[in-house]
Amino acid sequence: MKKRFILYILAILSIIGCLDDKTNYDYRDINDFSLSTTQMFTNWQSNYVLYPGEEVTIEPTVRLSIDTLAQNVSYQWLQDGKLVGEEKAYTYKAEKPGKSKLVFSVIDNDTKVTFSGGTTITVQSPLESGWLLLTESPSGLSELSMVLGRRYTQIVKDEDGYDDERDTVIYSDVKFNIVPNLGSQPIKVVENYAWTTDDDEVKNELMILQRSGAVEVSGVNLERLMVTAEDFDAGGCPDGFVAKNAVLTWGSKWLLNETDKKIYGALATVTSDLHSGIYSSDPAFNGKEFRDILPCYKIGANADQYKVIITIGMDNTMYGIIDNGMPTDEYNNDFSIYYDNFNGAFVELEAASGANVDMSWFQNFKGDYIYLERMSLFPQYEEILRPFFQSAVWKKIPIVSNFFVPGTYFIVLLFGISVSFYRKNYKQLFVFGFWGAYWFTLLISPVALVRYAYPVIMCLPLMLSLITQKGLLSWKRERKNTKNG
Repeated sequence: MKKRFILYILAILSIIGCLDDKTNYDYRDINDFSLSTTQMFTNWQSNYVLYPGEEVTIEPTVRLSIDTLAQNVSYQWLQDGKLVGEEKAYTYKAEKPGKSKLVFSVIDNDTKVTFSGGTTITVQSPLESGWLLLTESPSGLSELSMVLGRRYTQIVKDEDGYDDERDTVIYSDVKFNIVPNLGSQPIKVVENYAWTTDDDEVKNELMILQRSGAVEVSGVNLERLMVTAEDFDAGGCPDGFVAKNAVLTWGSKWLLNETDKKIYGALATVTSDLHSGIYSSDPAFNGKEFRDILPCYKIGANADQYKVIITIGMDNTMYGIIDNGMPTDEYNNDFSIYYDNFNGAFVELEAASGANVDMSWFQNFKGDYIYLERMSLFPQYEEILRPFFQSAVWKKIPIVSNFFVPGTYFIVLLFGISVSFYRKNYKQLFVFGFWGAYWFTLLISPVALVRYAYPVIMCLPLMLSLITQKGLLSWKRERKNTKNG
């Protein structure tokens, strides 16, 4: 009965197979996405930097997988999602500072396939980027000047003949004495940045320290904003106050008074507002005197590791000020500073438990102090590694490049699980299951980077040993039997 049923099925399938096939099998090659975006669209840059009033005309050269982009095509230009042009060339006119995303699309009207590429245009104030110079005129007046700079992208050919980008900074002009009536007897310039999730609009200011009184200006256009003395509480700025040095962050601000050698502080309440806190007219830390306060380079939303501001006491001992002013919930636009963070607390420096540190280096030290950037113990070795990783040379090395791709290790993991199933080695499968569970967390995460797969990568030798274990043991057993035989 079963054989007869199978025969019936085969008969029906053979009848269906004999029916006239009306399908159109007129195959032909079409343009596809086998080329990368940088190879597909050339004669343009991934970003442009313009000043207000300037304009740029962009006309990309289009190259697809096959050279059949004939004449039956149409074009689209989208600026921040809005249609702004339908010609191959588009002229962008810079108006107010900000960023715009331009998407250029080529539509093959025969296949209705669309090929797109994007570029970013940044419109910045001429005074937003460059070298800032604070000088003193012959008459003792403070003068703020600037060597204007902007990002420039040069298009060069790589070894395969495709366009590649090389960024640099060009300096186009010099502006002298930008802020009139700034003050006199200049000391230094101190930067301050607000915490913001909006990369298009970074809030930053500059404080000009001078003996005539500190002045704050905009970090975008150097427009004069206020006199720092206006930011003190009802008690007012102390008489004869001269800010010798300052440390400014989004969580707190600290001024060292040259007159009484005491520090005056302001604790912020909102990280996105650089003036949410006011200075106390009473000196901080019970009126303790200080020689100096050291810079804190707390710039960018990811630089929250700088949580202690270093000060130098009159006895040449280093002390710390907690600067842990972090937003409560930045992802929900709550930039109010989390209350339970000890922000503004004064601490003494101590060696960590079990650490072999000579604290005499930081207590009652002799001589003066200098600030040093990070230095390598093996500078020649670092010079070899830096261009290798910064320019991603490893991506172009056959075989080697595969070891920097998470997919390589996923294939090994998948193969190991399959081998364990085949061998019915459930103990080994249990081990692979741990790696598989970890990899599952990578699959449901929003991004996949090599560093996230690093725990699995480090286990590669162990995975390979488990995969080859049975084969090696069998080979050894066979060899032993041969010897005994």
